[in-house]
Amino acid sequence: EVRLCAAVLSTAAPPVPFRDGAAVCRVVHRAREGEVALAALEPHLWARFCQKAGLPELVEAAFGPASPENPLYGALCAFFAQRPAQAWEAWAREEGLPLRAVR
Repeated sequence: EVRLCAAVLSTAAPPVPFRDGAAVCRVVHRAREGEVALAALEPHLWARFCQKAGLPELVEAAFGPASPENPLYGALCAFFAQRPAQAWEAWAREEGLPLRAVR
């Protein structure tokens, strides 16, 4: 198993930037119950999400690091901790936002 895994990793293509969950605009967040996946890579989707979420201070932080050291990421984590994942998904569908509950 280890040899096969090493072989796959050595021939795999490099990761596509910002699709690995390392950016604030595309990451899985813990909700009060469950998790939600946010995929707002396009600037207009991210701006709309920030507007609808009442988080205008995050508009310029889309491609900032999704790490605990980033205070804007912390604000987003606190935002999602307010409701269960299913409630976030219902809200996102009503608002036309790229967010779904993780199943």
